[in-house]
Amino acid sequence: MPWIRSAIAGALLTGPALLGFFAGGYFDEPRLWAGVIAWLLVIAVAVACPRPWPRRLAAWAAIAGLAGLTLWTALSIGWTPLRDAALADTQRLAMYLGALIAGVAVFRARGTARAVEPALALGILALVVEGLSERLLPGLFTLEQSRAAPGRLLQPLTYWNAMGLLAAMGVLLCVRIAGDVSRPAWMRAAAAAATPTLATGGYLTLSRGAVLAVIVGLILLALLQPVRPQLRAMAVAVVCAAPAVAVSAVLDGVRALEGSASARRTEGLIMLAVLLVASAAAALATTRGPWAQAAGRVSPPVRRGLAITGALVAVGVVVTFSVLTMEREHAVDAREERASNARLVSSDSVRGDFWRVARDVFADDVLHGIGSGGYAAAWLRERPIAYAARDAHSLYFETAAELGIVGLGLLLVMLGGIAACAREAVRRDRVVAAGPVAVLAAWAVHAGLDWDWEIPTLALIAVLMAAVLIAQADEERSTEILASREVAEPAPAEPRHEVVL
Repeated sequence: MPWIRSAIAGALLTGPALLGFFAGGYFDEPRLWAGVIAWLLVIAVAVACPRPWPRRLAAWAAIAGLAGLTLWTALSIGWTPLRDAALADTQRLAMYLGALIAGVAVFRARGTARAVEPALALGILALVVEGLSERLLPGLFTLEQSRAAPGRLLQPLTYWNAMGLLAAMGVLLCVRIAGDVSRPAWMRAAAAAATPTLATGGYLTLSRGAVLAVIVGLILLALLQPVRPQLRAMAVAVVCAAPAVAVSAVLDGVRALEGSASARRTEGLIMLAVLLVASAAAALATTRGPWAQAAGRVSPPVRRGLAITGALVAVGVVVTFSVLTMEREHAVDAREERASNARLVSSDSVRGDFWRVARDVFADDVLHGIGSGGYAAAWLRERPIAYAARDAHSLYFETAAELGIVGLGLLLVMLGGIAACAREAVRRDRVVAAGPVAVLAAWAVHAGLDWDWEIPTLALIAVLMAAVLIAQADEERSTEILASREVAEPAPAEPRHEVVL
């Protein structure tokens, strides 16, 4: 029943965007509905898919790791000091598990897997455009703002760093689509046109973690797809998005929602015009002009240079940020943080305090931790500064603190299974695998710096990317598309072969 499988895939791919308009699915009612729907989809794939379950050990490791983490979180309700928080965590994990199982079953077909990137990119763009609406057309749109970080873009997910990661994942998806010459020209142009808007939205969150995430993702894209169309798409995105970001940085009404109503309206129209021009330039540069016809792989020395440079930059940025954050004592207090450009070049952060408390909690009970959701109670008891926090702002530190070595081990089993499947998917078909690997890497980096795992919109995008990699690694094909057979020629006006969306 192919139409049922298509309907299941459509429901999975629209889920993150729909939840995004309900505070990212963080609160009880949308979270419960999403969980119920996810498991209804699991029942549907069990009926409609001829082979819903994977065969590879790595695929089972990813699913079993998430299932074990869900069960262990549920069991921790028995010892956590905050049972309601543990119940909410269990519901979220059950939702992610259902989405992963259903996604692995329906993303086996290459055509369906290829639909994941544009569908998710479109949903992300819609969410970012809503967040930008009150800055581009003030008076016509008004969104709720945060008293803790006034002026920073945080809607509709209600958290600025979450919006930063969302925009970063959108940029990566659109850059990948724009650089994939097996896509239709209109789709590549549309993806390129979306990058200035996504980049501007991401910048207005002033999220340093999002900047790091997008850098890591772009480096991986360059390493996995060292072909001229992909590198050109990256260059076009940077060149066309940079002026839009720069203009947003100097317009106070756009950057920080400051100024009189008339000044904000004028600045909003200026910003809108700049975005339209930048988007048109990106679309034209992707599909028009002599440079748009250049194809082929770059030379081996250039590829080696990309690999070395990318690895050094990624490791250097991560290590530097981590060291500065961990060593800074009580970096900031609970004063309001204005939407200032200077934040992006500052190392001030309270994350070091969050992580130190999580480390101490883990040391107190290594086996099973304080219990899911219990970090909030531990922070309130041991916090060195007057700063309210419910999470350790790191998936890895928080899992260790709340679920102990057992929970951390299950998380690593899940991530290890996904990584093994990603490796196999890249070996088989880099065209399909490159985008999901880049987005997952960006998410994994950012998840170490914030509480993305508790925001279903973000976590589900990562889960669906993982499902694509697991399904493609597990699927048996008569002729595998090896890494050396990267598509390196632009799609002709009259296709010589079928283009699969």
